[in-house]
Amino acid sequence: MIIDFILDKRFYLPISYITVGIIIYLVICSVINRALNLKNKHINVKKQNTIVNLIKSVFKYLIVIIVIIMILSLYGVDTSSIIASI
Repeated sequence: MIIDFILDKRFYLPISYITVGIIIYLVICSVINRALNLKNKHINVKKQNTIVNLIKSVFKYLIVIIVIIMILSLYGVDTSSIIASI
């Protein structure tokens, strides 16, 4: 009974979606830090940190929304109206 539950796709796919989402977010954060951490003399350090944090937040929420929509569609929820409202 427990093994059937663990082997069911509704158990392991959400965990894998969340794991892949976290890995993608960490890769994107690493790329953003490397690309925008160039100590530009024309941009104030506080402004540069604000821009980096803003871009990271946008990607974080975008990944969270995509993962939630994928999990909802896995459980049979019609996500077309959710996507249209976003």
